[in-house]
Amino acid sequence: MKKTKSQLKSEGFLCTDGSAGSEQYVKKLSPTRFLVYERDADVMSDIELKRYTDVELTEYISGYYKNLQEVIDTYGDDANMVIAECISETDLV
Repeated sequence: MKKTKSQLKSEGFLCTDGSAGSEQYVKKLSPTRFLVYERDADVMSDIELKRYTDVELTEYISGYYKNLQEVIDTYGDDANMVIAECISETDLV
């Protein structure tokens, strides 16, 4: 059953994309582990970045960024969250 926006907020999720047809929420569990919820698809992904090599991470972000350093330079402390979102979005395609 699809979670409501208020449920997600009360569970500590942050809305990272509120676009109609692509609502996405992320909850940080640790510096390298994130829950990514694609609300419209009703899909929850548990992503642990330590499970991926730098080559794999670079492949996941390649549709959005040139390289990992660009993500780090652009998002700083939130870079891992953005990488987790890219993994989630790529796995849904």
